[in-house]
Amino acid sequence: MERNVIKTKIYSIEWEERLYFISLNFNAKEIILYPYRPPALSKYFNGEDSSEEGFLNIWTRFIIGLSVCSEEEDIIERSIGALTFTVMDSILTKGMISFEDLLNHIDCFSMMLKEEGLTDDIIRTMYIPISKAILSNFKDLIIDPNTGKKFIETPQFKEFEKLENK
Repeated sequence: MERNVIKTKIYSIEWEERLYFISLNFNAKEIILYPYRPPALSKYFNGEDSSEEGFLNIWTRFIIGLSVCSEEEDIIERSIGALTFTVMDSILTKGMISFEDLLNHIDCFSMMLKEEGLTDDIIRTMYIPISKAILSNFKDLIIDPNTGKKFIETPQFKEFEKLENK
């Protein structure tokens, strides 16, 4: 997929007396949502759940999740709580979540950590462990969008389990 950025849109939302920002990059064809996704996970992208509107919906729910977890002082822990909130919200709405959509939620989490000032290296180091933890917690509700099977029952899951931070 072409990753050359030709346009950036900056969105903001005010929630509970705080202003949140997110920058979305676009190439000639589409939105680029996964600047922190490891290359081994980039194959889990077919664009179905990756519209600008869909991502902004995840982002808005993430901000609500941050307020739900507002008592947590550590930004990483608060963000993990917000990520869990958005995943649970998607599952409650749809009855399940595709693995690709789960990665979009983790991409939002990663982009929000960048907005909080974390370095790219820290965010990239967290991506796979956070993905594995969320998958472990919701394993029966995460499906492979191509087969409709539980993701944990697919050959891709075995590949995913072998991934480590690089």
